[in-house]
Amino acid sequence: MNVVIYNDCDVDSYKHFGCELVMETFRDQLKRVDCNLIGTVTKDDLAQQRFAHIKKTLDKADLVIVNGEGSFHSNRRNDIHHVAKHWPSILVNSIYQNNSFGHHLKHFKFISCRESFSARQAEKDSGMKVEVIPDVIFTNKRLTKLKLKATQEHVTINHFDQGELSTNNSAKTFLKEIVKYESITSISFHSLIIAIMLGQNIKEIIPTTTHKNDALIDDYNRIGKDYISWAQAEINNLFDRIHTF
Repeated sequence: MNVVIYNDCDVDSYKHFGCELVMETFRDQLKRVDCNLIGTVTKDDLAQQRFAHIKKTLDKADLVIVNGEGSFHSNRRNDIHHVAKHWPSILVNSIYQNNSFGHHLKHFKFISCRESFSARQAEKDSGMKVEVIPDVIFTNKRLTKLKLKATQEHVTINHFDQGELSTNNSAKTFLKEIVKYESITSISFHSLIIAIMLGQNIKEIIPTTTHKNDALIDDYNRIGKDYISWAQAEINNLFDRIHTF
């Protein structure tokens, strides 16, 4: 099966450790289940309106995997649901909040959201069954091998240079730094996932424009100690099913 990923957020114009880990995991998972990743449509392709390139890329796909990530909220990304009208597509790894076009979701062959708040809203708006499948980085090979060193007490993680540790780093740099701390305060969804996997104390969540962080922690608290193994099983199962979509 030839696959294209739509909404590849790992771009040179905006370096973000989480986006790098997401795309790395997609590639590894697709390779594991013998899918050919023949291209991606990047955040820069969309911003620079490279429409001919986008169409040419999507036309080659047997299946388009739309990476919703943190993008699909507040009517910001109407392009996401348009993809499914023209190409066989699934929406995965997604937030979903405050959108007025839920009825268009019916064009997707399958939908999953990273947390239950988004899944409930997408299901209500679309009338479709929407699965909760946590963010793919729970199965990232680097993260599953990462160990907490905890030589320092606490760090605040924010975007740009607003915190002590910025999300605008390569994954290598960010991971080398975050393992040093016993606890975190963070605005970053992906750093909260890493904290959960490392067993770090999450002291505070910095408010953001969406429910994604609160929803992640709510799901984690509700499911309890089995959350990580459950998340990994759900993600692996999603990719095991890719050929059926």
